[in-house]
Amino acid sequence: MKRLPALLGLLLLLSGLASGSGLLLFRTQALPGGVQLEWAAANAPNVIRYGIDRQDGPADDFDCLTSLTAGSRSRYSYFDRHARPVAADGSAVTYRLTVHTAAGAQAYLSSPPPPAASTPLDSCWLLIKQMFR
Repeated sequence: MKRLPALLGLLLLLSGLASGSGLLLFRTQALPGGVQLEWAAANAPNVIRYGIDRQDGPADDFDCLTSLTAGSRSRYSYFDRHARPVAADGSAVTYRLTVHTAAGAQAYLSSPPPPAASTPLDSCWLLIKQMFR
């Protein structure tokens, strides 16, 4: 079971390289005031633009946040000031990064990990919510 994330990461990398997007990294991190998105591309010259969307819950549609024109950089970031890492119903907020190339588009998903519990009561509450998901 511990090998599954590594295998999925490798599969994501290989599929990205095959499609021409060359995405090496896409991660989200909850920070005070919002969520930080970061990504790195290995094959940036083939990329036309990046689209960033957010889904606030599993039953919600993705909402377009922004579109960034690709440049000569290999690393990009975006800070979403209008989101919490956990949706109102307790589910994780999901971000979609769409890499647009001349050959088409490839989408990647990421959710920030839940914030660390600050008190024993918070820790118990997080454990209870995870048990009933």
